Amino acid sequence: MKNEQRNILVAAAMVATALCASLATVASATGDTSGATVTITLPPDARSFGPGPGQSIAQANCTICHAADYVYMQPPLTADQWRAEVTKMQKVYGAPIDASAVDALVQYLVGQNGKQ
Repeated sequence: MKNEQRNILVAAAMVATALCASLATVASATGDTSGATVTITLPPDARSFGPGPGQSIAQANCTICHAADYVYMQPPLTADQWRAEVTKMQKVYGAPIDASAVDALVQYLVGQNGKQ
């Protein structure tokens, strides 16, 4: 699958997620609790996080907001660059990555898609 196709699938999944959240908010705000069920089937993830120390940290923290694909679609990054990305995710996007897990996560990301 080409990067462009993956980007489209990921974007579609994000739109579907936002739509679900919006529908739930509208139903809650209007008091519509009629029980109408909305079901959306998202495309499967094109790629999972690879094995290695820190995989569970990435799975638990990164996939809250995006697919593992996003990590592998990036150009290979150095440890300092991955650390900057992790810090941005924490401070700008509110990722709940515990400070004690940052070093292990950075080393995992370098091992998965990094450069020396």
